[in-house]
Amino acid sequence: MQSALQPTAREEFIQGYNAQAAVCIQSGLMLAAHVVSDTGDRRQLAPTVSAIPPKVGLPETIIADTGYDNAAQILEIERTTGASVYCRLQPPNRPHGRMGAWRKSQRRSAPQRLRQRMAARLQSEEGQRLYALRKGSVEPVFGMIKSVLGFRRFSLRGLEKVNIEWQLLGAAFNCRRLAARRR
Repeated sequence: MQSALQPTAREEFIQGYNAQAAVCIQSGLMLAAHVVSDTGDRRQLAPTVSAIPPKVGLPETIIADTGYDNAAQILEIERTTGASVYCRLQPPNRPHGRMGAWRKSQRRSAPQRLRQRMAARLQSEEGQRLYALRKGSVEPVFGMIKSVLGFRRFSLRGLEKVNIEWQLLGAAFNCRRLAARRR
């Protein structure tokens, strides 16, 4: 079985997948879309960034929420792409998300130097402005896919097929957004 028990917003679990998307803040278009069976986002920042097609170009700035708190991936992305990552890091001894106790054993604290650098970056005027944009650019994409496109569950089965379905949804979302801009 390629799917996994996934936590829901209502503190329940469903058998499913974890959909990931990279969204351009300026255009609101999905730059990358992929699906994983991991229950959390912690290991998904680097794969999502690397899923952005080379023709699109590498982002200069990457904004991620607390679920992507992964020092190794953040450092690797900054080293290999030159992009600045803005990610809220969890306090060192605070468990991640809804599945706190279970995830605490899987989480590793970010090195103190990265933690201090990230805190300073996010507290800067530019960091606050950029991080505020994340909520209004990434989260609405998922909401529009659910409400406007009517997508609530994958029709296909198996990780490879579900990835194709999610990428098609991303293309449909982008076409709809581009068509709306032309009007």
